Amino acid sequence: MRARQRRARLREALQESSIADPPEDRSPEDNALRGEESAAVRAALSGLPDEQRQTIEIAFFGGKTHEEIAQSLNQPLGTIKARIRRGMLKLRDSLQQDS
Repeated sequence: MRARQRRARLREALQESSIADPPEDRSPEDNALRGEESAAVRAALSGLPDEQRQTIEIAFFGGKTHEEIAQSLNQPLGTIKARIRRGMLKLRDSLQQDS
């Protein structure tokens, strides 16, 4: 349950970081905060090893399942799961250090 909640929060943060035009109903302060959060997520993602970053981007931005990622990258399912898990842990640690 906690893992799902963490994934949902990360997915939300990643999706917000990819939005180019923020809604008009946000205050300038909110937009500035969102921009800082987005930059932190992008920086944390760019700091991951390529394999971990790639699998996380495919899973969260591409909306693919672990099985679909494994098939498309021609890698074992366990390898994909491990890459995503390790990458998520590194993202969490990186984002916690920044706050």
